[in-house]
Amino acid sequence: MKPTLKDVAALAGVSIATASLALNNGYGVNAETKKRVLEASRKLNLKYSYKKSVEL
Repeated sequence: MKPTLKDVAALAGVSIATASLALNNGYGVNAETKKRVLEASRKLNLKYSYKKSVEL
């Protein structure tokens, strides 16, 4: 099964919203938190695209 943003958030120990902000260079994400999220996404081999996530 493909990894999801929820999986990355759980592995990094953050909320889904925080994981999304970190992956999209959102404002207000602590540098250490962003590092944990990026490491989790690499570990799970998540291919995340903000553009794809907001298409209807």
